[in-house]
Amino acid sequence: SFLPAQLETPQPSHDTIQKIQNQLSSEFINNVFHNGVLNKTLSALDELPSGVRLDERTCKSLSEREFADSFEALNAVYSEKYYNLEVAPDTAISRSLQFLFFSSLEQGPAIIASPNVTVNIGDRASLSLIESYEGQEDARYFVNSQFDLNIAESAKVSHVRVQTESKRAIN
Repeated sequence: SFLPAQLETPQPSHDTIQKIQNQLSSEFINNVFHNGVLNKTLSALDELPSGVRLDERTCKSLSEREFADSFEALNAVYSEKYYNLEVAPDTAISRSLQFLFFSSLEQGPAIIASPNVTVNIGDRASLSLIESYEGQEDARYFVNSQFDLNIAESAKVSHVRVQTESKRAIN
């Protein structure tokens, strides 16, 4: 059975930090999530250019929300926080934005991580997004991510999703 990842997830171990850092490139602006929670220490939030803002928000109560499907509802049950990236109109981002979701078992035998990210891209903005899922080798975990893109009609976006997770992971 899987247990929900803690909302205030413990800091990753030294070995996990090394594995995460091996996945980061200075060519990207890295936003690192460990077990579904933004890790501000490993992220390069100070490198976000003018016109780009990443906010952490508290989810509305479940009774106030409507869900498109059961996975979205499951994500809401296990995540009290969500992250909102706003790209202002006319903003051109030269470096790719990477969202790295790394799962490890600092918390026990198996976890459910439920990261929830919404990216709002304004008129005439342009950027490249990399959505990466990585994990501790041979770990059992379930990632039920919600990664929503809201793209203005005249915006230019390149989006790539990479999954190189544990063979025992469910995503």
